[in-house]
Amino acid sequence: MGLEELRKAIEDQAEKDETAVLADGKAEASRIIEEAKQQAEELVVKARVEAEAAKKDEARKISSANLRARRIVAEAEEAVIERTLSGLLARLGKMHSTHKTEYAKAFGLLAKQALTEMPGAKIRCAKRDAALAKKFGKLGEPIETAGGLLAESTDGRIRIDNTFESLIEERRDALKQEAHELLFGGK
Repeated sequence: MGLEELRKAIEDQAEKDETAVLADGKAEASRIIEEAKQQAEELVVKARVEAEAAKKDEARKISSANLRARRIVAEAEEAVIERTLSGLLARLGKMHSTHKTEYAKAFGLLAKQALTEMPGAKIRCAKRDAALAKKFGKLGEPIETAGGLLAESTDGRIRIDNTFESLIEERRDALKQEAHELLFGGK
């Protein structure tokens, strides 16, 4: 083998080596690019999942905050309504001195209703209402009440409670609903 043949063989071998190196390089580059694409895709998917979880967490927090806000408003409305009912009882309690004629009529209606249901009952009322009660029958022991009366059988076992407190309590739900509608414009 001559120098020319050796050079030719070396060049051929170099060309083969270069082709093999290039092919290996291309394959390696292609593999690296594919791995990078796969990693990038995984990162994008992970970021989307995390973003979606963050959105859901944010939506949950907003929903929870809205629920707490509605509860706070409802509790505040309930407190206002309870104060309104307490104020109603206080105003009714003053009715005997501020609206004497209307109070006497209301007391009479309550007494007649109770005595119709339980004739001969003794009437228990606030001391200040004793004069009104005497017009309708016998008096029992005085009671603490904002107004109205308690009719009681002679043996004390049966009672008809027509006190303002009892009347408000019996109608509490309807009064609360009406107060809510008047104060807040709805149910």
